[in-house]
This record gives sequence, C-alpha cells and structure tokens, in this order.
Amino acid sequence: MRPKLLIVGAAGQLGATATIRLADRADVVALTRRDLDVTDHAAVTDRIARERPQVVLNASAYNAVDAAEDDPVSALAVNAWAVQSLARAAATSASS
Repeated sequence: MRPKLLIVGAAGQLGATATIRLADRADVVALTRRDLDVTDHAAVTDRIARERPQVVLNASAYNAVDAAEDDPVSALAVNAWAVQSLARAAATSASS
C-alpha cells in the first residue's frame, strides 16, 4: 500500500516540485493556500483529521523578506505558528 502524503504549500516552487517528484511513490494530496489557510488552526486540524496522511510535508512559507520586516506578525503566523498547528494536528491524527 502506498503511503498518503499531504503537501501544504503545493503551489510554491518547493511544493510543486515535491508534488511532481513524489506522485509516483505516494498518494499525494497537494494543497495550495486557496485549499488550506495554514494560519487557521481549526482548518488545519480538521483537514489533517479528514485526510489522515502518513506524512505531512510543509512547503508553505512567508518568504518575502522585506515585507516580513514590515509585518513580522504575518511572517510569524505562517513560518512559526502554522508549523506548530500542522505538527500538533499531525501528531493527534497519528495517535488516533
């Protein structure tokens, strides 16, 4: 049985490359920002619980460095707090 892989940030360069390269090795669910707002903890928890992936690959990022300096809260929301939400949801899904 092929593992189920959930890729978050699938529209970006890293996410798109991962989706293409891993599609022949796993059942890939590729989510873009439109599919899942990683800063919405409830949405992240719900989606991971619904998909029940064996692997979650986070390719989402706030990578506009100059904008991040002007808006550190948004950068932290994507690059830190969203990662925490993804990790907690994945751990909860794995243990149930």
